[in-house]
Amino acid sequence: MRKGHPLASRIFWTAAAILWMALIFMLSAQDGVSSSGLSSRVCAWLGRNFVPGYREWSHARQQHFIAASSFYVRKAAHAGEYAVQGFLISMAAGSYGLRVRRRILLSILAGLCCAAMDEAHQMTVAGRSGQLRDVLIDGAGLLFGVLLSLRAAAAVHWGMFGVYIAAFLHFTLLGRIPVEEPVFEPRPFTALRRSIALDVTPMELLRILASEGPRQALRYVHLLQTWSLRGLALNILLFIPMGIFLPALIPALRGRTRTVRRRGRSGRTRERVGFPWRAFLVCMLLSLALEVVQYTTRLGAFDADDLLCNAIGAFIGCLLDKFLQNCYNRLKKS
Repeated sequence: MRKGHPLASRIFWTAAAILWMALIFMLSAQDGVSSSGLSSRVCAWLGRNFVPGYREWSHARQQHFIAASSFYVRKAAHAGEYAVQGFLISMAAGSYGLRVRRRILLSILAGLCCAAMDEAHQMTVAGRSGQLRDVLIDGAGLLFGVLLSLRAAAAVHWGMFGVYIAAFLHFTLLGRIPVEEPVFEPRPFTALRRSIALDVTPMELLRILASEGPRQALRYVHLLQTWSLRGLALNILLFIPMGIFLPALIPALRGRTRTVRRRGRSGRTRERVGFPWRAFLVCMLLSLALEVVQYTTRLGAFDADDLLCNAIGAFIGCLLDKFLQNCYNRLKKS
């Protein structure tokens, strides 16, 4: 017989499952007008932030989009809230030491009972109705959440990666408005030349920096504008998570692990993780593909500076992944 988890874990997951179910019933207690208004606000927010050109549409076209997408948003909300419910119920069942088969069966049955009671509750609310189709949609979400709970750590990591990819696509493609003419800038350091003016040559500036220090060197540097520099910084920050997530989630992209002998301590060895060059190469290919897509769709420019900054961000992310992997190996052996 498998031993259960500590009492604190049982209390936490059981309370979380009960509180989430209470939240679902509270949302179901809204009347039809309030529920429809909430769905319309969510659809309008999705349109403003993820549909290109939505803000320039006429009011009638925006209302048509809201009405057409409201059904799918409501059903996705049904599946999403019960996916969380299935995850919490399964984690609670696991904290009591149930085996995998019993854990899955109990979680799905308990979740379906909750879904059926929720639909029956909606039949008593003005403007709401209970439907068997919604119970089936809830059941699909339950199954997804239960399966995720069996690999909770991996589920959390992939979920974080999914949120990052959604934000990545929003900032690079989906949230942009097409320009009239595509921009192609193959020369590097164009943004720096537009943003910074020097009173001396770059080599002379380096000589002053080495001999007199940074305070004296900054006297010969003048900042013309900052928006280009902010764009360069954002491109670096955008690819740092990519360099961390790819080798962490995909084993084939991780750095090679080798065993080295510690200096001064004979007979003691440790594992060291190398730099994930494959992940860095994949990041570079993704960066190149992104620049090509931005150029062909006119949602951005093909800019050599963007490629350079993306490479810097990906390199920093891969270095952080290597550092974290080595720290994990040390803690695992300590």
